[in-house]
Amino acid sequence: MISIKDLKHRINNRYILILTSNTNEKNIIDKLIQKKYTISISNNINGKIGLIGEDIVLHLSGDLGISKQNSVGQIAIAFLGNDDNPKPFLTILAGVCWGNSKLTKIGDVLISNSMLSCNIKKMDRTPVKPKMINSCFDISYLTDDPATLFSQETYVSDSDEIIRNELLSKFEFLHGGEMEGFYCLKDNTPWLIIKVVADYGDKLDREKQVEVLPNISPVIFDLLSAHLKDDEFYTEDLIEFRNFLYGNKLNISRDGNNLDNIQINLIEKYSALIDHNLDNYKSLDHRFYDVKKILESFILEVCSNSISHGRASDIKIEFLRNEIKIIDNGNVFDINQLSEENGGCTTDLFALREYTDLVTIQSKRNTGTQTNIYKIVFSDIIRSIVATKIECPISILSFGRFPDLSYDEGCSAFYIDLTKRFMTSMLEGLSHQISDILIKNNKLAFIKVKNDRQSSLLKEFFHYRLLSEPENYKELMSRLHFFE
Repeated sequence: MISIKDLKHRINNRYILILTSNTNEKNIIDKLIQKKYTISISNNINGKIGLIGEDIVLHLSGDLGISKQNSVGQIAIAFLGNDDNPKPFLTILAGVCWGNSKLTKIGDVLISNSMLSCNIKKMDRTPVKPKMINSCFDISYLTDDPATLFSQETYVSDSDEIIRNELLSKFEFLHGGEMEGFYCLKDNTPWLIIKVVADYGDKLDREKQVEVLPNISPVIFDLLSAHLKDDEFYTEDLIEFRNFLYGNKLNISRDGNNLDNIQINLIEKYSALIDHNLDNYKSLDHRFYDVKKILESFILEVCSNSISHGRASDIKIEFLRNEIKIIDNGNVFDINQLSEENGGCTTDLFALREYTDLVTIQSKRNTGTQTNIYKIVFSDIIRSIVATKIECPISILSFGRFPDLSYDEGCSAFYIDLTKRFMTSMLEGLSHQISDILIKNNKLAFIKVKNDRQSSLLKEFFHYRLLSEPENYKELMSRLHFFE
């Protein structure tokens, strides 16, 4: 699992943090985020990281309010207060709120960059000296009438009607209220509250919450799409992580191919790209080399069948962390129902079934999008270089000839970038340290090098170091993968 701390150098001040406080709110945001992965935040807290449009989004959710240990307020303040974590470009507190019936109606989405904070234990009086908390995030491009919300943990219910009316009478400019912002959103920091009015502070209606919550989705999407970021925002590290979330994609159009000789046309146009992406996957099991040879043909056979027999006009191939997806908009078809009469695709499929411990083939029809989805799913023993680079990097903790290295022992592979450590004396020591990890653990090593000379030197150093393990020398050397 990816750890948020490992991403600090990639996404610091370059991602959106979204906070939600109940299951209904959580579900609506999870539907909005695409290409999401579970990410480790702390020992007992996980979140989801993915994409909304072009933006990287981290979603943290917890219980209502701020008092409980697992409340979203406690989770947020612990996360934002930890200097080891990347800071967000913008924090969005999303979900439902109560509204002022004079200024709002049920279903209205309130966008707020200012709130009146006054948390009190019991709603037996109105606040005398409330504190205004303002965001430094400009939303003038989004709305001419931003809302101001009252923020306190105590829920204003029907039994507090007199207090609620007194509150709104005293602060007529308030559009409504919510329960977490006062605690985890600080003055003059970049944040927004985007919440939909589910009631008027007179009752708690879960069904109404479910009904109105979808209203916030287009608002959040439009907000992130419209906000302009300068060129310096999209660093190489950020783009690399975003590409990891996207996965490498390959689009094939029926119109762009000669149907009279579809096989040759697909080979000439796409085989090199497919081979390049397949080469990203590595395994400790040497049989995987044979599997990749079959997949080179199988993927093109599926595409050929989709165009020639399924009448598909568009095909998309996605090379993801632990699977490859082939999606076409052709006629309904289940690839696992192929018989021996179906030619090359069948031959490849049957050949792949000899390696079910390494790869499985899945097929389903998405009735909503009217597409066929074929999945080539890899077992855990197969690792993607791109995913390993994000999930399992080696950190060099000290200087010297034999520096201390830190890595996640739970990973089946690790990645180390040696492009800036090209002095020969440094490479010799590091090769010894990496060799020790290989000898003690059954892992793959993905090593990024600066050039051919650095690669040759490292291979020579590894050769001499691993000769001390004559019985395992060949197998150990085969676990080393170098690339520029």
